[in-house]
Amino acid sequence: MSSRTIPKVFIIESLHENEESSASRDGQALCHILELEAERLPRYYYIRTKMELVEMARLFKLSNYRYLHLSCHGDRTGLQLRLEGVSFSEFAEIFRDSLNDCRLFVSACKVGVEQFATEVFSTNPECYSVVAPRHKPGFTESAVFWGSFYHLMFEEDKKAMKRSRINKTLTSLGKIFPPRLEYFRWSKKKRRTMRVS
Repeated sequence: MSSRTIPKVFIIESLHENEESSASRDGQALCHILELEAERLPRYYYIRTKMELVEMARLFKLSNYRYLHLSCHGDRTGLQLRLEGVSFSEFAEIFRDSLNDCRLFVSACKVGVEQFATEVFSTNPECYSVVAPRHKPGFTESAVFWGSFYHLMFEEDKKAMKRSRINKTLTSLGKIFPPRLEYFRWSKKKRRTMRVS
């Protein structure tokens, strides 16, 4: 892992109006879980618009945090913020050069498709990986899944997330919790997006 980034989690969340109460925010719940360990120092932001997402990309890059966690709605064509939709290509352009030396984790319905990962890697060729669900997870399962995932990853190694460990953890948790996540990385040798099995 690059010494240019710090192994901490930067969380961006955006939900429908009827889900904006704190009880329905899985990103906020994840932040509280991460805060249980003093050294984790997660950052959490709630946004509603594309312009705010642009500002988040700037803040994320300035933070030097390694892990970006996005909690929102989506489908196989794009992401949905509270007030606006964002296509995969728009998201990739907004985060151009902001995800290099980083990992992107997404808690959004059905965005675990190759097109999304390909768009992200096209503007961030040094991004380590993209992980996202390919179906529609519920709030409770998302909150429990992601809290468990980060806990297990940081218990194993507080300084880095190795590809083999991510794959093993996703596979193990997938046997317990409903979320089925796809894990993508960019292959420089083959110059294409690879699904990690």
